[in-house]
Amino acid sequence: MRSLFLVIALLAGIACGLFNLQTGAALLTAVWLAVASLVLTLLKPSFAWMSATAVGIGVPAVYLWATFAGAEIRYPPAPSLAATLLALLPSVAAALLALAIRRLLLGAPAPGAHR
Repeated sequence: MRSLFLVIALLAGIACGLFNLQTGAALLTAVWLAVASLVLTLLKPSFAWMSATAVGIGVPAVYLWATFAGAEIRYPPAPSLAATLLALLPSVAAALLALAIRRLLLGAPAPGAHR
């Protein structure tokens, strides 16, 4: 189950990265990253950090692959390739939001929390 969630999260992140590579729409990409991370965390809250990281790492992975493959990058990240690591922010924020929503709606403690 864990490996399936990891594969789904990586595929979602790569899809967001490919979308950003083609369109250059960083804000819309951030929304898609957040939605993917939110949904995955709501489905399996115990894998929140894993899914958020896997989704967020998709954008830098796509840009890194495109750079090494020599593909044309119409919308290069500014100021450098390291700027693509900012994709982790919306995915982690959405995972935290999903955990908060779960706690508010279900009254359940966060995964790993002690009472």
